[in-house]
Formats: sequence, C-alpha cells, structure tokens
Amino acid sequence: MEVRKGIPLNPKSQKRKKAKKIMAIYHFSVKNISRGDGRSAVACSAYRSAENLLDKRQDKTQDYTKKTGVEYKNIYAPENTKAELYTDRQTLWNTVEQTEKRKDASLAREFEIAFPHELSDLHRQLLLDELCQEIAMKHRVIVDACIHAPHTKGGSDERNYHAHIMFTSRDIDPNTGDYAKKKSRDFNKEFSACTVSHWRERFAEITNKHLEVIGSKERIDHRSYKDQENGLTPTQHEGSAVTALRRQYEREQAKPFDERNQEIIMPSIAKQNDAIKEMNLARIFEQEGLPLHAKLKDIANEIQVSETLLAQIRKDIADYKAKEERIKQENEQKAKESLTVNLHDSLLNQMTSEQHRFYKIVLAPLENKQSGSVAQLKNAFFTAYQKDPINFGSHSQQIYYVLNQLKDNEKNTYTLLKQALLEQFKDNPTALKSSLMQLDNGFIEKYLENPNFELPKIPQQEQEQVRRQDELVRGASKSDNNKGR
Repeated sequence: MEVRKGIPLNPKSQKRKKAKKIMAIYHFSVKNISRGDGRSAVACSAYRSAENLLDKRQDKTQDYTKKTGVEYKNIYAPENTKAELYTDRQTLWNTVEQTEKRKDASLAREFEIAFPHELSDLHRQLLLDELCQEIAMKHRVIVDACIHAPHTKGGSDERNYHAHIMFTSRDIDPNTGDYAKKKSRDFNKEFSACTVSHWRERFAEITNKHLEVIGSKERIDHRSYKDQENGLTPTQHEGSAVTALRRQYEREQAKPFDERNQEIIMPSIAKQNDAIKEMNLARIFEQEGLPLHAKLKDIANEIQVSETLLAQIRKDIADYKAKEERIKQENEQKAKESLTVNLHDSLLNQMTSEQHRFYKIVLAPLENKQSGSVAQLKNAFFTAYQKDPINFGSHSQQIYYVLNQLKDNEKNTYTLLKQALLEQFKDNPTALKSSLMQLDNGFIEKYLENPNFELPKIPQQEQEQVRRQDELVRGASKSDNNKGR
C-alpha cells in the first residue's frame, strides 16, 4: 500500500510567533505494549477493534465483539510490505507475537489522540488516514488504527471522540518486505523524546488544517501552557480510578435530589481540576472577549442550586448549539466536495495502469449525464478500491463489468466468438489464453470508444456452425465419461 511522503524528523523546534488564543482541547499520549507487563498485542488489537481474535501464543480467544462505539478502523502498511503480514488483525498481531522472542519484548507502541468535537465523521477519518499513512511511511511500520465514539451511557463526555493508533515496534525491510532483523532506533531512549515531539507537533498541524477546511476558528496547540505563555494553569492527571469516581458522582447528581446517594462525593483531585478548568475558561473568555459565553457558563454553574433555571438554561444552550451546528453544516457542505476530489486524486495516483483503465470503463456510460450520478459512482468506485487495493480492477473484473453493460446482440456475439476460440485452440493452452485476452481487450476497447456500441450480427450460417461444433464437443465429452465408467 502506498503512502504519502512524510515530514523529515526535526529535533529542533522552529521559533514560533505568539500563538492565538485557542479553546480546542489537545490530547496526544504514547504507550508501550510490552510482553514484560503481561500484555498481548492480539488482545489489545481485539479490544480496540471490537473483534474476535485468536491469540495463538496463549491459545486463547480474545472476544470483544460486544463492545460498541468503534466508528472506523483500518490497517496501513509501507510500500513493498508482504501482503500476508497485514491481511487482517489476527494475522498481523499473531505474526508480531511470533517474531518477538524475548519474554520482555516490546510488541507494539500506541499513540492515543483526541479529536476536536467540531470535526465530522468524514474529517475524523481523513485526519486519521493522513496521520497513519505518514507514520507507516516514515518509520516503515504497520499501523492498526481505530476511532472510538464516546460512551455517553457510561458517563463519558459526548465530545470524547478519540483514536487508538497501534503500530509494530519492528519496521519492515524495504528489500524483503518482511520484518527487519533489528528493531528501529526511532523510539529508543536516545531518540524517543525527539520522535514523540515530532508526532505531537505533526498531529496538531494536521488537525488544525482540517479545522481550517471546515471553517472553524478553533485550533489546538501541542505545546505546554508554559511554552504557550497563555497564562493558563495545567491540571493534574486523574487516572482511571479518579475518573470512575467522578462519573459515579455525576450519575448521582443527574438524579432528583431526594434520590441521590449523599455518601458518593467528588474526589478532591477532581474538584481541584474542575476549579482550575473554570479559572482557565474564565481567563480564555476574558481574553477572547466573550461576555455571552461567560454569562451562559455562570448560569450553567448555578444549575445545582437554582434548579428552576434548568429548563431555560438548556433551551439557551440548545439554541446556541443548533446555531453552531447550522453554521458547521454549511461550511462542511462547501468543503466536503473539495476534500472528496482531493482524496480521489490521491487514490488515482496510487493505482496501476490496469486500474486506471477500469476507472475509465466504469465512468464511460455517465460521461454525458448529470454530475451527481458521476460523483455517486466515483465514491462507490473508490470505496471498493480502498477495501482491496491489490486485487481491485483485475482483467476479469473489467470484462465482467463490460459484458454486463452490453446489449443481448453483443453478449451473444462475444459468447459465439469465445466458443469458437475454445474449440480452435483446445489443444494449445498458451495460444488459447492469448486469443481470449485479445478477444476481451477488443470488447473493452470498443466499450471505451462507445459504451453503446453495436457489432454486426454474425450470419446465421456461421452461428449454426459454431453451435454444431459446440454440440459435438459436448457429445464427445459425455461419451468419454461413459467409457470411463
């Protein structure tokens, strides 16, 4: 699978102008999946993809098919990678487990990223594709990525769209297409900080590009608050235990007052972080000159003590969100067609000459029709190509598609000609294959010249002759079968 060119690793950050104030949240974390920690690459992939995978090393089935919220998933590989290494997740990660022999082996690494809630499903996928293709190309690793939607029923923020990007710790040898004998040094202790810093910055660049495309003013910044010099205070890491207690408390607060369990309280570190967030938000509102936002925020904070205002506050927020959604949809509609064209152009550059011809075959009947029909067919074509870029557009697919578009007269002519060739060259497989290929190509070229082409009818006498030859061949075959019995 071809991937686009990446950005050379640059350990030295360029000097930046003072950044504009931003509100979008940035999240980019790095994890190591190690056998020494008792982890399995197969199990990790099964959980992230919500699939049922057999872990051959442990002889254990990892079944997470009941898990919900997996919005999108894909596997990316550098050029010249053997196809059998990444045909599916089970093959991919079992091969990794088999390749890594050490008891404490590093099996994979993972980037966890969060998407700004302003991005649509399409833009989240396009962003992930671009980032993963660059990772696969730069480090020559196989990447397994999944987008997760927020689990709102479990108390998760409805904006918490995020992705898990797993990739092999061992790179692909460009000469053999198999895993290299020695592991890459890009993520060793000596270079890890520089490498991670590069991808943190690159993720921010790609995300901001997509935010700009949809017309959003929001931006993310990979730098710390200190480096941004924005006067904001960083929060403390809460961890899974604190997060679970926070969600439990929030679920209780959503109940009527007399039904709440008063023994369930907010953890102190969560309270401190909420206070810091409020302080930071107030500072941002002040810097951005957003008194209306600040007013709405203040009212929202008083909900717990002034429940009579709840309905009005929700209405105000809903109206505001509806207005934002209308603006976002209008901007997305304008950008969607442009992005789709760019994606299609990128995929066309990856195709073989045979696949290019198939592209012309599929679109030929619609050249003089409405553009909407052409756009719809293009989307279906490229979707099918992305599912199987290696085998898509084969010669057999091309002639099958052409024949299905022809009139009965042309189909009949093709059948008669093919029967004649089968009889003529039945004892010469090489000549038969070449003749059939010439026949197919002839019909394909006719179709490309004119999708509604008509061939002169074969004289009745010749048709009868071909049919007799076909009947003789079938009769001889039946006779040989009877003798064999």
